Amino acid sequence: MSEYYVNELSFEGQFSNDTVRQFEREMALIWSMYELLREKGLGFHLSRSVLQQPACISADGTVKYTISDIVGEIDRGVAHFFWERIGAWSFAAIGEEFDDVKVFFAGKDISDFAPSYPAVFYYLDSSNPQRLISSATSNTYSANTLNFSILEKNKAKPIPVSITNLTSKNGVITDLGGVIVPPSNWRGALNFFTENYQYVCFTDNLTNRLLVETWSSNLFAQVDGKLQRLNNIVGTVINLRDARKNGDAQLIEKFTRQYNEQYQDMFAHKNSSFSDESVSNKDKYKDDMTFNVAMGRSEFCPFHTKFAYNEFRLHFTWPIPDTDYSTYIVHLGPKITM
Repeated sequence: MSEYYVNELSFEGQFSNDTVRQFEREMALIWSMYELLREKGLGFHLSRSVLQQPACISADGTVKYTISDIVGEIDRGVAHFFWERIGAWSFAAIGEEFDDVKVFFAGKDISDFAPSYPAVFYYLDSSNPQRLISSATSNTYSANTLNFSILEKNKAKPIPVSITNLTSKNGVITDLGGVIVPPSNWRGALNFFTENYQYVCFTDNLTNRLLVETWSSNLFAQVDGKLQRLNNIVGTVINLRDARKNGDAQLIEKFTRQYNEQYQDMFAHKNSSFSDESVSNKDKYKDDMTFNVAMGRSEFCPFHTKFAYNEFRLHFTWPIPDTDYSTYIVHLGPKITM
């Protein structure tokens, strides 16, 4: 039977002052995974060290103080989970028998972070396969499989270790051999979108409005398809941005090519699925297309996609500012430029 471990290092430096909603979503996601695994009687492990990870939102910057800073905004159940129950899953200290073990990931020695990698350091227990649960916003730890190398003292070659990595609740459900049940209302749909599309963030205004809209499984399917494509291109933008920061020419070439293909398919043509408003509409409806996205920040959002259902439109932030790690969905409802 598998054991599930939260990968604390996947939280490092993932959030900024403008991405509190993403941080809240990540906390809620981990909580939902815990509840799912608890129902199945499976081990879910979260160490105290996650509180000390530099999430980079508050002045202190750690997860601990970030939760404290936004306690008025974050779901109380989520806050309670992290504050009151986190100690129950503290990992046992790594013993002396691991002092002479080196662990490498992505070509870097991460041995000093042993407490954050219990699934790696307890690899000898092959009868009990491990799973890592990583932040959905982490590019470094976003792969479905994370490959580590373990070098023991007096050994010439490292031992390769591959660990299943999960970044969504649906990923956990699939890992357990379950069937993903589609939502039957807009609250369930919002949870579905949040859990599956890491580069898409919903504003409070949109959430409140959508919850009073009549449910339509047909509209849900259409929105899901559009959000999947939008999530993919935003992910490419962020990967390209990171590749440029790191000066990785090979990845820059890869993600530039990928972005150009996605952009041509989604935005570049007259009848493309995603488009900007006309100049006249942007001038006439500027106030109507300006939305609060996060922490009092407003954005003009003329980019949108269309649905046949009741002439609905979905407006979103585009292009993506360098400080953001997602696009904000600001409007899903009747056409604004009526």
